Amino acid sequence: MVYTYEVFVDMKEYEDPKSSDARLHSVRYEIDADTKRTLDAIARHCATTDYPNVSEYDIRVTRRLP
Repeated sequence: MVYTYEVFVDMKEYEDPKSSDARLHSVRYEIDADTKRTLDAIARHCATTDYPNVSEYDIRVTRRLP
């Protein structure tokens, strides 16, 4: 069965690859998925498509939406 989930992706983005100064930000997605594996894959795909220069991603599934 497919459910809609609220997912936050925390990201770390460096201005310069040689720099240690990082920009931290989060983005929220609502994703329809039937398994956790599918949910993670879709969240990662959305984040890498929207923010291609980010070096680290942390995916958090917060809740299932009604």
